[in-house]
Amino acid sequence: MSSCKNKDDEVLRKVKISQTMKKYWLSNSDKVKKHKKKIIKNSNKGRWKKGLIPWNKNGHLTEENKKKVSLGVKRYIEKNGYSFLDSLPHRTLREAMQKVNLYEGFQTEKLYECDKFSLNIDELNDEKKIAIFIDGDFWHGHKRMFPNIQMIHPCSKKTIKQIHIKDRNISNYLKSKGYKVLRFWECEIKGSLDKCLKTISTTINMVQAM
Repeated sequence: MSSCKNKDDEVLRKVKISQTMKKYWLSNSDKVKKHKKKIIKNSNKGRWKKGLIPWNKNGHLTEENKKKVSLGVKRYIEKNGYSFLDSLPHRTLREAMQKVNLYEGFQTEKLYECDKFSLNIDELNDEKKIAIFIDGDFWHGHKRMFPNIQMIHPCSKKTIKQIHIKDRNISNYLKSKGYKVLRFWECEIKGSLDKCLKTISTTINMVQAM
């Protein structure tokens, strides 16, 4: 009983840290900016000491290192069958789909290759041609966290509008290849999971009826 309680406390502690960090990184104060530069500088120092080239130069990944990161993610997925990027909202939706028998034919963190880029799709059903994305409120710029689309994201250094355009372009590309694309916000999964499942069920039934 005590071990379960300890696990619950640990989860709650991580959630609190996560929410605190989101607020912290969203701040544009001079103190936060200095802290970010210090993190980058110390990270690079550590890599130099190990004889490695720093991943991050002036806070931005080089094109060469972007390719290395993409390749690393691809190898991890091929080896383990899932990505270390798998988030709590993603797991919540997947487990809910499994419980109501909607998961058949889907693959988690499926790497979709095309001539222009490689794309990591959260849940993909190749047979039914359904692609599901779970968009984190912080990482994909939900309006409750970023009310102004011209705001600069603290991590990607892009405007929220640019992030939304990128997501929309990915969806449009997959649609042009005949896929049904579903996108769910993290807050939708937390607050309206049944509604998300109903949308998935309706889409599956519609594809099967075609």
